[in-house]
Amino acid sequence: MNWRMTRYTYWMVLAVLSFGPEAAGATWHVDDSNTSAPWTGADWDNPFQYLQDALDAATAGDTIKVAQGTYHPDDATQNHTEGDRSETFLMQSGVVIQGGYIGYDNESPPPDTRDWELY
Repeated sequence: MNWRMTRYTYWMVLAVLSFGPEAAGATWHVDDSNTSAPWTGADWDNPFQYLQDALDAATAGDTIKVAQGTYHPDDATQNHTEGDRSETFLMQSGVVIQGGYIGYDNESPPPDTRDWELY
């Protein structure tokens, strides 16, 4: 009986662990009105200024939150030539991009406020 109980417990623990939630990906922030460093992208206080920088940092499972503004693929801190109209955004597979955020320089409403018709 003890052996059966141990085996049953083992399989139950294995089943519970196999259906557990996956680790959440990182969330990156982008706001083109952030003209002063640091541009870590980790939060609305230090968002990336350029969308391509967030795309370069993101990996599958991550989310990129983009504040109101105009973003060009030739704007980035590395490996891009400003004014090059042949540049394109280099997308990452499995990365979610969400737009319509008010952004980091607004205290009211909070920067995570999302309304894609207004922002």
